[in-house]
Amino acid sequence: MYQYKLFGNVMVTIFSEDVTLTDIETLASDVDTLTQTLDEIFIVGLPINPSSYPTNMRDLVKSLNLLKSSVDKVKRLYGIQFNPLISFLSTAATQILRVKGNTIEAKDINDLYRLMTVEGEQFPALRASLVHLDDIKAYIAQFDNTLKPERDKDV
Repeated sequence: MYQYKLFGNVMVTIFSEDVTLTDIETLASDVDTLTQTLDEIFIVGLPINPSSYPTNMRDLVKSLNLLKSSVDKVKRLYGIQFNPLISFLSTAATQILRVKGNTIEAKDINDLYRLMTVEGEQFPALRASLVHLDDIKAYIAQFDNTLKPERDKDV
């Protein structure tokens, strides 16, 4: 299952339960739609206990094909290191976007927030969207207690 919520220019995507190719196609379509009105988009991809996900790279790349029209507008794809689903999706997205530097994998959820804050200095649209950081944290935390930040002092 896939769902997302938009916070300014930050698209927080949540994958849970059975993630299907249709979910991936819906994600690509949503990104395509959002980039028609936003000049820059920053995607946070988080899997919450997915029980299964597509593993055929060819099918996955085909499903993400809509991202080609968004190549210049997707500035970052953020995820958590060592997560097989996000690593797999980012590999496929990298093949589509052909820009490896767009993918940022944080060590954990606190590091993710820290990296986004640091990168906000480079991307004004991200910096402006980080006024919603508390809302982003609350949205993510409602899905899985393991994604609640330990402390906010470093973010």
